[in-house]
Amino acid sequence: TKQLMALSVGVAILGFIATSTRAETATDKKDFSLALSPNIIELKAEPDQRVSADIQVINEGSQSMTIKTNIVKFTTGTEGGRPIFSDLNASKEFASWINISDPTFLLEAGKTKAVTITATPPNTATVSYQLGIQFERVIDQANVGKNTAAIAGAPVVLMFVELKSSNAKAQLDGLK
Repeated sequence: TKQLMALSVGVAILGFIATSTRAETATDKKDFSLALSPNIIELKAEPDQRVSADIQVINEGSQSMTIKTNIVKFTTGTEGGRPIFSDLNASKEFASWINISDPTFLLEAGKTKAVTITATPPNTATVSYQLGIQFERVIDQANVGKNTAAIAGAPVVLMFVELKSSNAKAQLDGLK
């Protein structure tokens, strides 16, 4: 609970910074700007129960972009609860029970798309998971010139999956 509180404060601060840096005048050019809502998803499920949540992906930029989604793990850092993200390549267990409705999609400028995240935790799942759904702009390397740079960023929606099961309770009892 302490970690969740610290993480929530950290996310709120990051959200405030992101919101305050978005203040642009009508004459400013925003080639690429991606917004996500909500910032945090909390899913509670029994094993083998399907639960889902929608994420609104908003292209606030002036250009269309192709978006690729990734599932990442995160832990809380010691400084202000800032999340530390890591790739799931070492542990692909989530790939079998978390589904993203549109893993790659084109999002036109000024448009919004709902992406559904569905989780069906297996009987072998542990008590809880801290994951993230990352939305990464796909950069066409053919359009990146020799003397140019492509700036990439990938906002993440934090996702907490909590299991309500006798298996989860047994795991907690084993920690005592």
